[in-house]
Amino acid sequence: MSQGTVEDRVEDAVFSLPEGTLVDVKLTVRLPAGATEKQVNEWLHHTISQQGSICVDNPLYRHAPEAWGPFGLAWTDTGDTGREEQYDHEKTGPNSSTFRVRYLRERRN
Repeated sequence: MSQGTVEDRVEDAVFSLPEGTLVDVKLTVRLPAGATEKQVNEWLHHTISQQGSICVDNPLYRHAPEAWGPFGLAWTDTGDTGREEQYDHEKTGPNSSTFRVRYLRERRN
């Protein structure tokens, strides 16, 4: 059974964004420890985008970023969609292969 009012369900249906929609995100965080720009970059990539690694001697290592203040997180629809495409597939063994990845950005109609 659906939750919420009829108005809520209508608004959700009208304003749903399609899969692959790209959104710009602004996140304001308070650093929980002093760090260099390189350490902050490493920390944000590792914790928010789940990419890369982080050194255990990074002072931010054991902390998770949290939105700061009532307006710490904001996003806007870019009007674009994005998709990942694999290419240059090469079989490197009986059970292994390699490929390259490119990120394609397209304007939504």
